[in-house]
Amino acid sequence: MRRRWLFASTASFLLTIAFICAAAAAASSDATAVRNPEQKAWTRLNSATASLYAASTDGNRQSAYQAAQQVATALRDGQVKIIGTTEGWQQAEQDVQSLLSKLKAGQSSVYWRAIASRIKLSIDAAWTLHQGVPESALWLQYNKVISEDLSRVRSAMARPNKEGYESARASFDTLSQHAERIMGAALLMRGEEAALRFSNSVAYAERLLSAGKAGELTRRLADGALSPVEKTAAVLFASNGQRVEDEPVLAPIGGGVPHRWIFGLSALISSMLTYVSWRKYKSVPYAILTRGSGTDSGSPLFRKRKL
Repeated sequence: MRRRWLFASTASFLLTIAFICAAAAAASSDATAVRNPEQKAWTRLNSATASLYAASTDGNRQSAYQAAQQVATALRDGQVKIIGTTEGWQQAEQDVQSLLSKLKAGQSSVYWRAIASRIKLSIDAAWTLHQGVPESALWLQYNKVISEDLSRVRSAMARPNKEGYESARASFDTLSQHAERIMGAALLMRGEEAALRFSNSVAYAERLLSAGKAGELTRRLADGALSPVEKTAAVLFASNGQRVEDEPVLAPIGGGVPHRWIFGLSALISSMLTYVSWRKYKSVPYAILTRGSGTDSGSPLFRKRKL
């Protein structure tokens, strides 16, 4: 029994050492990544963008202004612009400057919250490109949103009256807002040609809808003018022939390896194994020997020996 207890204690000790070595290796790799100038630039940009989005949600102008300045400073770093299109990065910088102008003017968050969301989607698109997982970009979930907007517009246009037109107008305004919100991310990931085709098709359909108060023109719009929007949207959201699954609205940025959890769990497991082995040894400190295990011929069939 003593051998078993020693074996369990040794195994627990080796397990602890293995966990500590693994955690130390992970910590070393994380430290190397932080020392990497490109990784540091991305960390600053992601952190500033998350702070900006949170401030826009809370309606905090002061925090939003500080975060927007940090985003502008991070965007001036060429390290993050290695990937993505030039037009997309230019649009992101313009959005940040527009946001700063609205904040300096003291405007309410109603007027700049959409720009903050647009910046968030753009930076997320660039980050997923940098990570090599562009299919997980947040802006791609707007594929389903825009499809639902188009369905609502068509349903409203099926009613050839004033109420139907007003409902279609409201639904199309929502579609236009969604299209504008993803434009920066689309420019970064898909390029200027695909993004502008989608934007122009939305603008063309909107002009027809604005002039289409007459029922006949409204029906013609429903039959023809929305089709280009659907086709250009399909091209824009295509992901190399793969179907894009629904993503969570806001995916948290990874926080690295939880080293303290590793140390704590390894110590807990080791202590539990050692305690259980010790308790078992103290409760049964004997071994049962058979007759052929070095005993005399006159000895009983079984006997106990102190370990």
